[in-house]
Amino acid sequence: MIYELLKSYKPAAGGLLIAMCGWLTSPGTALASGAITPQAIPVCYHFGCNTREVIGINAEEWNQVANWFRKPAENAEQERVQIKKATGWLEVIVGKYTPIHLDLGQDELTESGRGQMDCIDEEKNVTAFLQLFQNQGLLKFHRVVEPAYRRTAWDQHWAGQIEEIHSGERWVVDSWFQAYGNNPYIQKAEQWSDIPFFFSSSYIDNSPD
Repeated sequence: MIYELLKSYKPAAGGLLIAMCGWLTSPGTALASGAITPQAIPVCYHFGCNTREVIGINAEEWNQVANWFRKPAENAEQERVQIKKATGWLEVIVGKYTPIHLDLGQDELTESGRGQMDCIDEEKNVTAFLQLFQNQGLLKFHRVVEPAYRRTAWDQHWAGQIEEIHSGERWVVDSWFQAYGNNPYIQKAEQWSDIPFFFSSSYIDNSPD
């Protein structure tokens, strides 16, 4: 498997993000967005969605996620904070049912390689989570759109993406840089895409949670 071939890969801290994340693989087909419910959440891991599962969470777990939206957002900015926190918490819950709780940030591998996710896995999962929020009527200021994509001299990168309904401005929801259970970065699409030919970890959103 791909993750077995990459066990020796260790990205240098603060160095170039030669991710391998889209170098060997490309996105596959996602579960139909309308079919995504708390009882049917598609989850990808092991690089390039090599392993796929559809899991269900119970009512208490779903309420923990939905509670991030309990106080209605007054604007799109507030809703993006809700999205960030709900996405991070849903990943924690999903990790109870899958080995993604072992995932490290970027493509740094654990000793076993189990549960590791590349940017394709991360994009698929985040997009599914966002679609779930939308299906459940939790998003008032945003809609889920096609994944964001960028490339450099060495690799290519995917991430989830939302669009402000009123302004049409797009925001990237990127969980690849962080280890399991951390909130994703949310960044304006044009800023996320505007990277040099070589890019480093400084080219991500560093706003507080």
